[in-house]
Amino acid sequence: MSEVAFARINSFASVAQQTDVSPSEETVFVLKGSQLQELISRAVQESALPLKAEFQAHAREIQALKRELGLQTLRIDDSFEAIEDIDNTLTKKTKSRPLHKDRAMVLKALLAANRGKMLAKDVRRLMHLPKNTFSELLKTCDFIESRPYHLDKRQLLLVVKE
Repeated sequence: MSEVAFARINSFASVAQQTDVSPSEETVFVLKGSQLQELISRAVQESALPLKAEFQAHAREIQALKRELGLQTLRIDDSFEAIEDIDNTLTKKTKSRPLHKDRAMVLKALLAANRGKMLAKDVRRLMHLPKNTFSELLKTCDFIESRPYHLDKRQLLLVVKE
């Protein structure tokens, strides 16, 4: 009987101990190491979710900016190519072509045969050249200077430079 009494006393003691605990005190939990590790890893994963979403949003923005930069680079490259094409076209026109060299030699010979001076309209007629081609020829010839004719200022006199 003493055992039964002892068990009852212990049960009352445990109930009394439970009622003595104030609500402000925390309950102590006993966790295994693996359980604690799992709780920590879950908490870290949950706290990292907003950061992952923000990171992904920034990564998408960066990709969009890279695409835009790539398009701008292509446009700039196309612009440079167009400028080079225009420049090549212009330099081809201004460079002396073989025909221009031949015409320049003919012009020099005509002027030499006429003591270094001739009216531009006469030279053009003798060479059978249109006005625009003759004008281009005069621009490329550095051995000729042109000045107004002293008797008729409307006409152009070609003179070989000395």
